Amino acid sequence: MRLKRGDISGPILAILVTLLLLIAIGVAIIAYFTFFAGGTKKPVISITGQPVAYKSGKNNAVVDIFITNAGSVPVTLSENTKLEIVAPTDLAETVKINKETTVYPGELKTLSFNFGGKWGDFSQYRC
Repeated sequence: MRLKRGDISGPILAILVTLLLLIAIGVAIIAYFTFFAGGTKKPVISITGQPVAYKSGKNNAVVDIFITNAGSVPVTLSENTKLEIVAPTDLAETVKINKETTVYPGELKTLSFNFGGKWGDFSQYRC
């Protein structure tokens, strides 16, 4: 049997069909997990960088903490949000969120905490 110019041989055609079938199966699996099953919708808050403490007024201190939402849904932080901050107990006892704030996915926010009359207590932690 003589092949005409431009014809594809049987084994090559079988390999091409198998590759197309594998690609179609892969696309179907990806579509299932992204469109039908849906992704997980979780907020993930992470601390970005180092906290920054600075003097405010005569002996008051303010600490700024930079947070990022690495999750896929917005997070609302309010006065009722429980934050665990690892710090000396005499500095961390007054920490709470002053006003409600929403952090959207991928957004960077600054949380500021006031430490009234505590600037002197930061002396051992300053450079």
